[in-house]
Amino acid sequence: MMSSLIPLIYTTTRIHFIGSMPSSWSFSIASQVAWLNIGYEVINEALLLPLAFILGQVIRNSKEFQQRAAASLGVVVLIYAVVTTLVFAFTPQLVSAMHQQESLLAQTIKYIRLESIAIFLSSAYLFFNLVLLLHNKQKALYCLLVVQTVLTFFCDTLLVSQMPVSLQLGVTGIAITNIIVNSLLVVVSYKLLSINDIDLDLRAMTFEKSLWLKEWLKIGSRSGLESFVRNTAFVVMILQLMNQLQHAGTFWVANSFIWGWLLLPVLTLGQLIKQDAATNNGLSSQKVNRYFIVTCGIFVLWLVSVPLWESFIHRVMGVSNAVEVTSLVYLLAGFYIVFAFNNVIDSYFYGIGRTDLMLYQSLAVNSLFYGSAYICYQLGWFVPTLDRVAIMFGLGITFDAVITWCLYIMLRKQQSPRELVVV
Repeated sequence: MMSSLIPLIYTTTRIHFIGSMPSSWSFSIASQVAWLNIGYEVINEALLLPLAFILGQVIRNSKEFQQRAAASLGVVVLIYAVVTTLVFAFTPQLVSAMHQQESLLAQTIKYIRLESIAIFLSSAYLFFNLVLLLHNKQKALYCLLVVQTVLTFFCDTLLVSQMPVSLQLGVTGIAITNIIVNSLLVVVSYKLLSINDIDLDLRAMTFEKSLWLKEWLKIGSRSGLESFVRNTAFVVMILQLMNQLQHAGTFWVANSFIWGWLLLPVLTLGQLIKQDAATNNGLSSQKVNRYFIVTCGIFVLWLVSVPLWESFIHRVMGVSNAVEVTSLVYLLAGFYIVFAFNNVIDSYFYGIGRTDLMLYQSLAVNSLFYGSAYICYQLGWFVPTLDRVAIMFGLGITFDAVITWCLYIMLRKQQSPRELVVV
């Protein structure tokens, strides 16, 4: 949990800095990075997620690992470079397609271009971070988190905050901070590889007799397709509509609070389930039910903390329209309870390598549910408001959970009918 809590602290601090800016549209501009991150998330899930499996196969063979690592690093950086070049070239068209307000177009285009450079620089850091993770170098990983947190806070203070020492560059300062921090993280993470005796010689790069590349392509294409379908529906039906309603900032802050603070223990539990399922060749039905019980315990903590939510969003996160944001959080919280239960099964699927089930689930939700919602919107049957779009998003989560549960029961029946007994 600490690995998620440390970056959460600087993320919350950054939101506080944005909230203290004199411009009332700062959140609306900063929130546009959401769809940019989603685009790069597809690449990440197509390349880096399956790469953990590909490199993990040869973790004990130093020579083979070095060859695969060097070649895959080249592929990752090249693809990120190509995508970043395209984003940089077509930023005006992308921002317009997302229906950003006309008065904010120039600032948003500048911000998105700088953020795309920062994300490109992060590609090498993410790769080095993965290598350290595969070698179980926990101290090095925590060191990187601390460095990232300290550097981000320091640069945001000098570039973004409203303090006397700050240049007060607004949201542009956020992107510049990310460029500086990611550049330094690449250097520090590469140095940590050397300190931990992990050789990564780019001269070892070779693509000869690389059957593993085909396997990487096979797994990555499936994972990437699932991510693309899932995220495309979210961008078109949620983020784009929020921009049209001029509530992108409100939705972004509400989700930052939910995903950052409320779901922190839920996502941490998900990582534990993945590891448990992967190392034990699956989980019994009884073990999965125990994870459901733990999830219920998390809901109790949510319930106890509810009276503090608005105060936290206003005072700690520095959000001026805390009442509106908190109301949206209340509306979404029930749906995220469904998400938390769904997360247990999703994590189990990932842990046993059944990403094909995730693909079926994603195709069903985004073609049937969001496809129908899009048709209703185009026909004028669905008139979007902040609450209606949020409810649509929540119903999508619920529909996803129903399909996931059906797939889980089907899988259990294929394995052993006895394991369906609830304990």
